[in-house]
Amino acid sequence: MRTVVQGADAASAWDRYLQIEGSHRDARTVRRTLAWIRDAFAAAARRERRPGTAKLVAVDIDKLPPAPSEVVTLETFIVSSGLEAFSQRVQLAAFKNQYGNVSMRQSRRARLMAKQLEALRWLEALIAEPPAAGDPLVCWINPDLAAHSNQAGLLTLRQLIDHINGTGKRWHTSVAAIGAGKAQRITDWLRLHEASLGAALGSHVRVSHAQLAPGAFGRPCSSACWRRPTITKPF
Repeated sequence: MRTVVQGADAASAWDRYLQIEGSHRDARTVRRTLAWIRDAFAAAARRERRPGTAKLVAVDIDKLPPAPSEVVTLETFIVSSGLEAFSQRVQLAAFKNQYGNVSMRQSRRARLMAKQLEALRWLEALIAEPPAAGDPLVCWINPDLAAHSNQAGLLTLRQLIDHINGTGKRWHTSVAAIGAGKAQRITDWLRLHEASLGAALGSHVRVSHAQLAPGAFGRPCSSACWRRPTITKPF
């Protein structure tokens, strides 16, 4: 993430740090993984009650309007603009109007980069905290997705796992705004943290309903067991 923030293109950063995950030519995987990393940092900041930091690390500097890397000299600008016959005051005003905001934009980008790098250093240790089954979803996944999941009665990671096991591969169709791609990211993340969660997704979740034998699903959690969790740590 630091490499990307400092201006390296995504393909170079991927080849250096995440090549084991696949080829950088799979642009969708690269974008999805970088988005997941940003979400993880933002979630860690929210757990520490630092919403400002969460917003800061979510900003993609590459999507900001670029600042021109070169500014022409005043003499070149005067000639190219046909201002030779005008007073120096007019020439300077025109030059400032054309290029006056360039250095400000470059400075703004540099300050944002420095703040992001500082935030990443602070968050680095927090990211290592493993998820627990009783943690609220908002602690670990994008807040918009967590809100839609909450509306579907899924408040904790445990309830989400129970729901996926009880519903199967197309579990996401019962939760607004979660398509197949986002659902895959979530299930991949849950599998990655099975040890700390103390719960696992069944192998049937990878298989379409038509290919499953009767009784292959785990028993879904009923609405009666969807209780609001007791929060035992800040988030």
